[in-house]
Amino acid sequence: MAVLACDVCGGKLVMGTGGIAVCDSCGMEHSKDRMQEKVQEIKGTVTVSNIAGIESLMKRGRLALEDSDWKQADDYFGKVLDIDSEYAAAYIGKLCTELKLKNETEIANYKESVTSISNYKKALRFANADYRTKLEEYDRIICKSLEEAKRILPKARERIAKYKGCIAATSSNRTIGVKTDGTVVAVGNNKGYSDEGLCDVQTWKNVVSVYTNFGITVGLKADNTIIVISKDKYDNYDYYDNKKVFNWQDIIDVAKGESYLVGLRSDGNLVGSCEYMPNNKYEYEHRKRRLGGITSILGEDFVAINFSDKTFYGLKEDGTIISFFTEREKTKWTNIVAIDDWLALKADGTVVPIDSSVQNSYSECFFNDWRDIVAIAAGGSHVVGLKADGKVVATGKNDDDQCNTSGWRDIVAIAAGYSHTVGVKADGTVVAVGDNKYGQCDVSNWRNIGGVSKEQLIQEMEKQRKQEQEAKRRQEEEQQRHRKEQEEQRRIEQSKQWKEQGLCQYCGGKLSLLGRKCKSCGKEN
Repeated sequence: MAVLACDVCGGKLVMGTGGIAVCDSCGMEHSKDRMQEKVQEIKGTVTVSNIAGIESLMKRGRLALEDSDWKQADDYFGKVLDIDSEYAAAYIGKLCTELKLKNETEIANYKESVTSISNYKKALRFANADYRTKLEEYDRIICKSLEEAKRILPKARERIAKYKGCIAATSSNRTIGVKTDGTVVAVGNNKGYSDEGLCDVQTWKNVVSVYTNFGITVGLKADNTIIVISKDKYDNYDYYDNKKVFNWQDIIDVAKGESYLVGLRSDGNLVGSCEYMPNNKYEYEHRKRRLGGITSILGEDFVAINFSDKTFYGLKEDGTIISFFTEREKTKWTNIVAIDDWLALKADGTVVPIDSSVQNSYSECFFNDWRDIVAIAAGGSHVVGLKADGKVVATGKNDDDQCNTSGWRDIVAIAAGYSHTVGVKADGTVVAVGDNKYGQCDVSNWRNIGGVSKEQLIQEMEKQRKQEQEAKRRQEEEQQRHRKEQEEQRRIEQSKQWKEQGLCQYCGGKLSLLGRKCKSCGKEN
């Protein structure tokens, strides 16, 4: 390390009063001006000698960012600041690790302004004029994007609202779609845990949205009742055998967990049922108690419900989320407009993980730079987002090409299975990518999917109800006419028989000896 040395003998200089330094070897005095010159010389030497080291550490830090090795990157940038605590680019590097961004330019795509973040403020403080202008431009772009999102996102969400629930995909390799006339189509794995028939939806009518999971397929009808195909690994569901679910009324949303089916009523309250376990009564009773805890969450004005593994989530009207695993809790998230599995979509078009415990082994959490998202879908190990312009983004595991959606256009609804992704286009056709072992991507011939008008279906249901009532009335009238004809025919035959027996043809009574008058009814024969 460079030190302050005597100009005469190279001895150590000791600072005195008035900025004058004295050599502790030869006693030579050095003026204040001379000392300032020597300090400047040393500073320049240190700066030059450390440039190579700083640049090497910065390069390593940026490479670590590219690999998403946030801790390693943060360590490298920290070492730079140990050398030069005013190195602005190092603070920006640490900002990138803090925000999980792979490079500096991604700051402009961050979900909110960065002006309040300490590392950004320090970078601005120590940056030269040109670099400061560049950093300030990043935040200006963010603010502009946020303003634009406020303008376009509500309209985009409103535009695709009628397509909500028109497509569903499951980790058990199945795809279900609702047509504009309320009928349902399905492809893929027709088995649950042990049974067949989970794709047998051909007779379903008046359905507005569908849900599917390992051992269940559910349709929500226009009259807010549901229809279910389901069995579990014990070949039995308590709500399947006992028909409990079929009596649910006023349902607006459905969520299927590992062992539970929960329905959200329009009043914000919940109904539910769980798997029947004949071989494990203790576990069954435990599940019933947990279900009771979930459905006892009252007065929360939920607008949507969801399960992620064993945890229940309810989205409230105010944009907050209530979770329930063993007890009711309020999550940290606000301004949420949609939830799917462990994902949440915010009103500003960004995506956040509800469940922070989700592992990021396949990059499924790399959506910090997503913007203008209006719908989300979580697959087995990948995440899909629908943008306001109808394009689709995806991140995560891609060994079956389930994330290859960059060429999709005019999409209005999305769904994600374990290793496949499905999109509904505005013209009612469907596209799909990913694993197709069970034919779950064979949707190219589907037409008129989505855009179900609940009001129209209700009108059709009412029309059908009136037609059925009219048909029933006509049938009853016909049956009554037929009964009268049969009674008349029996009466005629009975009268003929009485007449042949010499009795009154009207009542079967005896006739008088002198005439044909009946002794019982008095009628002439």
